[in-house]
Amino acid sequence: MKFDFESKNRLLNNRYLSSIFLAIVCVLLYGRTLGYSYVWDDVSIFLNKNSLVVDPLSWNLLTTPILPNTSYMRPLVMLTWWLEFKAVGQHPALSHGINVAIFSVNVLLVRALAERILESTKSQRSIQFLATLAALMYAIHPALVESVAWVSGRFDLLCTTGVLGAAWCFAKTDLSPWVRVLGVCLFTLIALMSKELGIVTPIILVCIWMSMHSNSSEKFIVNFIHMLKVERHIWISLVFILISYFIIRDLSMSGIYHRSANFEYYRQILSSALPIETLQFYGRIFIFPLNYIDTFYPVRETPATFGIYLTNIVTIILVLIVIFSAIRKMQTWAWLMIAAFVGISLVLHLIPMTIAGNIAQDRFLTLPLAFLCIAVVSFPWDRFLNNFGVSSFLKGGLSVLFGAWLLISLSVTLSATPKWSSDLNLWRRAYQMQPNVLAVRMGYLYGTLAEGRLDLAREVLEKLKEKNGGLGIADQYFYASLLLAEGDSESVKYFEGILLAFPKDKDGNLLPDSVKLPNFSENVYSQYARSKLIFDGDLSVALRFINDAQRIMGKGRQAYAAYTKVAILYAMDDSVQADLLLKKLRSEYHFDGERLEDNMKSDINAYCKLARVRNMTSPKICQTELQLGK
Repeated sequence: MKFDFESKNRLLNNRYLSSIFLAIVCVLLYGRTLGYSYVWDDVSIFLNKNSLVVDPLSWNLLTTPILPNTSYMRPLVMLTWWLEFKAVGQHPALSHGINVAIFSVNVLLVRALAERILESTKSQRSIQFLATLAALMYAIHPALVESVAWVSGRFDLLCTTGVLGAAWCFAKTDLSPWVRVLGVCLFTLIALMSKELGIVTPIILVCIWMSMHSNSSEKFIVNFIHMLKVERHIWISLVFILISYFIIRDLSMSGIYHRSANFEYYRQILSSALPIETLQFYGRIFIFPLNYIDTFYPVRETPATFGIYLTNIVTIILVLIVIFSAIRKMQTWAWLMIAAFVGISLVLHLIPMTIAGNIAQDRFLTLPLAFLCIAVVSFPWDRFLNNFGVSSFLKGGLSVLFGAWLLISLSVTLSATPKWSSDLNLWRRAYQMQPNVLAVRMGYLYGTLAEGRLDLAREVLEKLKEKNGGLGIADQYFYASLLLAEGDSESVKYFEGILLAFPKDKDGNLLPDSVKLPNFSENVYSQYARSKLIFDGDLSVALRFINDAQRIMGKGRQAYAAYTKVAILYAMDDSVQADLLLKKLRSEYHFDGERLEDNMKSDINAYCKLARVRNMTSPKICQTELQLGK
């Protein structure tokens, strides 16, 4: 595909004008996310716990695993949230704005890196255009919607900033030697402290060097040894940084990783060809984004067909061609493809992952997509097409096809972004496509209840009851919560049915810390306590279960249960303890504090009504207007 790169095209050929153009594209694409809410794991990571708002800065605060039962240590992103929340509180508009700003920086880094790499392979007049084109492809690709429009996508965004920044410093050989070394080290630390993916930075730098400086007349090993010699200061620094990182990680997390792999794990994934299918899946997302941008991509559970075997073989052949073109031919584009492969390597299921049964997630393309886009513009299209005798007319047709791809990508990005505006919108389409996937259904049901769409929740759950003749434990939780929201006392029986499935010790006591419990066990406990309070008036049971819920939740996440505990204490006529606890809650910041207090008052009123109907002894709080915490 041949383009006219005349210098009169000032917008695309001018470094500064094109950078402004790219920044404007980023803002126009994602500026509307400033009106979106916190969604999905935002709730678990920083909304349901107020530690990042109320606790003083400490290393322990920043290195606490971002999700239960994981070892994800990402202190830099946690620090950005701590600074943000300390300064202005938890405001979605600011959180989304910071994400858009980081993304814009990444787009400009793609352009800057592409410019440096293309200097060794392209004519001077085409470099600016192609670098801008690579960055534009990156900016408008729909696979990046998840990491930009979702606040928790900041892990991938900031890690990508670190890797791209390190690659740019590494590629910019005209910098002062020590400034270059310090730049590479600083950006590598940014990547490492943002996400575990940062550990691949040195390997990506090897690919960058090979794409720019390798001698095609020499063997790979000769080029590799030469690279080690000329860049020895950088490699020594990076080895020191990586060793220090793993030591700090082991000390902070009491282990390197939260899951271990054994022979049986590798036997299963290799027999199912899961890594190959995952790589193939990411490739399809990059090339054909129209059909693959979604929230959930479940792992294939059906037997492999002939078509699947064939596509797996084709994928392996293509990977071998890329490796051959890189190591034997020293092709720039091939080394960039390998850099992209390295950027996706940690999520190909070669190590055990915690992504809820997904084969892939769009946000994992945030880093590798940058190198794929640069590889596309660095590929020798003219020479390749001429070797096949492609006419100028067909070349023009391919250029038009590429333009259509850009327009389709832009259109899909514009249409996919709004689904991240709320939990209900996020999971609505996913549920329509995959209603039988439990994680998808749970996400959708959570969204319906959170936004008060009880009619949608009932529709889903009634269909399940009719189809299966009953409900599984997770669906039963949502049905019980629906009944509780509707004021139906039947919710008590459904919660008790769930509790029967919980593990118990030999004396029949519940084991809330058992690893066999569902992830939502603390919510079951607190919701059951509410139902016992407002429907049965059983205060002793309600208090016991709300205490268990708080114990499971741990420090920083107890507010949701604590407000219910205040209601129970008032109902027990223990207004002294209730007042003290309520004052403490009011003195702290909780994202949903006002709503939680309204729910607490509603629960107290419901208990008072029950006490009058059943001629129970009413607590003092029921005999006057609610004057809480006075």
